[in-house]
Amino acid sequence: MPGNAGFAILHRSLIRTKARLRNHFIALSGLLESVSLLAGKTGRGIAMRRLTIGVILLAMLAVPASAQRGGGGGGRQDTPEEILKKKDSEAVDKQYNSTLKRLKQDDATPVRTDPWANMRAPATNDAKR
Repeated sequence: MPGNAGFAILHRSLIRTKARLRNHFIALSGLLESVSLLAGKTGRGIAMRRLTIGVILLAMLAVPASAQRGGGGGGRQDTPEEILKKKDSEAVDKQYNSTLKRLKQDDATPVRTDPWANMRAPATNDAKR
């Protein structure tokens, strides 16, 4: 049976590969233990190392936030469309402010109005009242 022979060869090679992977994993785990951040340290040394790592991580988190501020002198320039929009908005603001000033001047002499004038019947001089 040639099919079984091929299977046996494949099975043996898989077992060898599995054993090799297991041995590599064991070797690497031993290596990682000796390279560990806390290897050979006790008490204050561990606390200091943890504090140092924490400070470094916080500094690394702060760097991208400061990069988003967009400071620096080489900022981008406005496009012609943006310049036109700014001019239009300034013109609209001027119109708005002048209208407000004019309305404030008109309000200096208040005129009394009766909002219910349209709702009442015309006044008559009847003696029945």
